[in-house]
Amino acid sequence: MSDTEKREWLLEMLKEEKQFEFLSCPNCDIDT
Repeated sequence: MSDTEKREWLLEMLKEEKQFEFLSCPNCDIDT
């Protein structure tokens, strides 16, 4: 797996877990 593929895969996993927004904006309000 290339680095780009890994990065995209991780982003998808994080989005599915609703954590991507948290990681990219830790101080934002999030609906949990």
